[in-house]
Amino acid sequence: MAWASSDTTVANKQLIYYGGYPNGHKTDRYTGRQLGCATIPRDRYIGDSSPAGTLTTPTMTVASNVTELHVNAAVRGAMIVRVLDSDGAPTGLEATVGPGDSLDRKVNLPLGGLAGQSVRLQFELSDATLYAFYLR
Repeated sequence: MAWASSDTTVANKQLIYYGGYPNGHKTDRYTGRQLGCATIPRDRYIGDSSPAGTLTTPTMTVASNVTELHVNAAVRGAMIVRVLDSDGAPTGLEATVGPGDSLDRKVNLPLGGLAGQSVRLQFELSDATLYAFYLR
């Protein structure tokens, strides 16, 4: 039996502290319990991985200070990022992210002119895993 107690970020890693019992929870608390620490890359609890598919965000309003899009992704093939309007129609803004594995990769997609607009982001994955995206 194991349970996670807490986590913290150190540099580019998530440290997840956990406790466990080797023989169930009815064991001596002084000799039968163990503590451990699991590590994963930062913000990689879960990802959308696809040999070929798309992921579209819900509608969001772009803040006035947002000018950049960054992704936490492992791209083996390619990933195309499109800006859609609130109805899901393409706006003409798109960028291709080539192969690479990064926790914080800047996407060459100018967002500065979208302040106050309601948009969706569409990620077209081709042999890629998207873990997170950040608007800055």
